[in-house]
Amino acid sequence: MAFLGIDAGASSAKWALADQSGILVTGVAGPIDGHITRTESRDRMQQTLAQIKFECSQNIDRVVIGVTGVAETPTERAETIKIISEIFTGSTIDLLSDIHLAYRVHFPSEAGILLYAGTGAVACTQINGELKRVGGWGYLLGDEGAGYWIGRAALRALLVYVDKDQVPPTGSLEAAVADAINGRTWGDVKNFAYGNNRSEIAALARIVFLHAGQNSADEILVEAADHLIALTKRVDEITGDASLPIIFTGGTSQGVGPLNDRLTENFGKRLSISDRDIAQGAALMAKEASSQG
Repeated sequence: MAFLGIDAGASSAKWALADQSGILVTGVAGPIDGHITRTESRDRMQQTLAQIKFECSQNIDRVVIGVTGVAETPTERAETIKIISEIFTGSTIDLLSDIHLAYRVHFPSEAGILLYAGTGAVACTQINGELKRVGGWGYLLGDEGAGYWIGRAALRALLVYVDKDQVPPTGSLEAAVADAINGRTWGDVKNFAYGNNRSEIAALARIVFLHAGQNSADEILVEAADHLIALTKRVDEITGDASLPIIFTGGTSQGVGPLNDRLTENFGKRLSISDRDIAQGAALMAKEASSQG
């Protein structure tokens, strides 16, 4: 028997395959989002899932998948499961939101706060057995402090030099961003920002982390941390409990420097940085669910 876990995000889909003995293999595929009413998103989901199935090269008994932006309405949820089932024929499909999956992997029994910052940002906890989300409003209305926000801030830092018709200093964050987008003009920045999907902009966050120690990079990372702190404190206000353990996860959590330092300064021993692989956790959830019937 084989069990598949998929952590599907707007930047990439990470997956893990397990059998009764444990994790067999892991991989990374293209992005997936749950906005299946958009033809582009629907096609991308089908293509990425087909790629994962091909790489697994065996029949899957159960799939546990967490998808960013997955619809909450019964009709769209049923349609999403149908798309997944058409790829993984004969498999039992357990569909969750990406944040719900991440919470269950990190807090299988106890209560806590999960701070998730990948391309977007959301915090959540469990209240009376129900998952309570805070934030996660998408890049137009929120997601401050996450990968897309950091990448966009890096582009804006470069635009300061563009406005002044100046070339960024060699070795600076702004010069590295210019190299990454292959240009230093407003036209170059505009074409990159409006001609690529969110994952390409979020990928610039890596450059910001690499330039930690420079004023412009540190200002971005400290402001990002402050947004994530505010998000987490909203959960404290809702629960009325400022002592719950906080686990920070998602791609943004893996950067070193001012962002994580500032979070630790604010939350102290409450905060820990996740070392859990969500896709592997999902695969083991699928295995456990199958064993329980």
